[in-house]
Amino acid sequence: MLRDQMPSIYSDIQTMLAVFAVEDTEIQTLKDAVSSALDQFFVSTSTDTIERWEKEAGLSMVDIPIEQRRSNIISKFRGYGTVTVSHIKNLCQSFTNGDVVITEKPSTYEFDIKFVSVRGTPPNLNDLKNVIEQIKPAHLGVTYTYLYTSWDRFDSFNYTWDQIDALNKTWDQIEVI
Repeated sequence: MLRDQMPSIYSDIQTMLAVFAVEDTEIQTLKDAVSSALDQFFVSTSTDTIERWEKEAGLSMVDIPIEQRRSNIISKFRGYGTVTVSHIKNLCQSFTNGDVVITEKPSTYEFDIKFVSVRGTPPNLNDLKNVIEQIKPAHLGVTYTYLYTSWDRFDSFNYTWDQIDALNKTWDQIEVI
């Protein structure tokens, strides 16, 4: 790196080559430190400052994976503002990393959240439910609809029971194939 910027006369001097090697290592260490510091300024890349972001969002989630913690913080920040169907959809998608369909049911004062690209229940569904409860108007009810493998879809695989047994999966795992 640094050696390429110097005159070629230094390329034969062992002392200078050793100095360049040490400086290259130090420069790379400095670049990594700057990059890591920059990552801490954004929720989606923070690691060391994740607790500060949680405090800012009013959350405390120490015992869950960092990706879910980040997702919860981002969703909490997105949760501010007027609650609309697109707002709730955006919030749900940030939690599940998948598509949802929101169906309003004004006659019964409720709405339905249907997960259409994630089979089974999303991994951090309880966190999503908590955020939805916090932002939705109190007079509205909410139902959640999950996508599972139907018998028709399962039959289309043309598996025999022996082939299913060979997959060595639990029923819960088979439901979301």
